[in-house]
Amino acid sequence: MSLTTSVVTVCYNAAGTIAATVDSVRAQTWRPLECVVVDGGSKDGTQDVVKGYADIIGTVVSEPDCGVYDAILDFSPARVLPMAGDALSLAVMTIWTPVVLVMFSVLLEFLAYLAAMVGAVVLVFIILSGHWLGYWLIAVFFIAVFARAFEQRIALLD
Repeated sequence: MSLTTSVVTVCYNAAGTIAATVDSVRAQTWRPLECVVVDGGSKDGTQDVVKGYADIIGTVVSEPDCGVYDAILDFSPARVLPMAGDALSLAVMTIWTPVVLVMFSVLLEFLAYLAAMVGAVVLVFIILSGHWLGYWLIAVFFIAVFARAFEQRIALLD
C-alpha cells in the first residue's frame, strides 16, 4: 500500500524562508505527496513566492488568523480541504532531509493503529579537521501511541 502524504506548511510573513521549506518538500524521495500552504494573511510577499511553486503546492489557504499556533490547531476540514493525503505531515518552516517522508510513511504503514506521531528535528554540524563544512538536518520520530479508538472517542466529545 502506498500512502499519499499531505504536507501542510503553516506560515506568516515568511517570504524569506518559505522557498527553502517547499524546496525540501519537493526534494522528498517519497511519492505520492501533495503540499498545502496555510498562510496567516502575510503582508511581506509570501504569496508571491508561493505562486512560484504551483507545480508542487496544490492548495493554498491565505486568511488572517491569531498566529502560527492558531493555524496549527485549526485544521478543520473546511480550512485545509481538498487534501488527497492518507497521512498528514506538518512542516512549520522546516527544512527536511530527502527521506523524512519515507521514514514517516513506513512507520505509519507498519504501525497502522497509530493516530498520531510526533517528531523532532536535529541540526547536525559537520566539522572536519577544525573546519566547518556545513550542516544536515535529521528528523527523529518519537512515536506517540494514540489508539484510533481513543481518537474517535475524543471526536465524539467535540
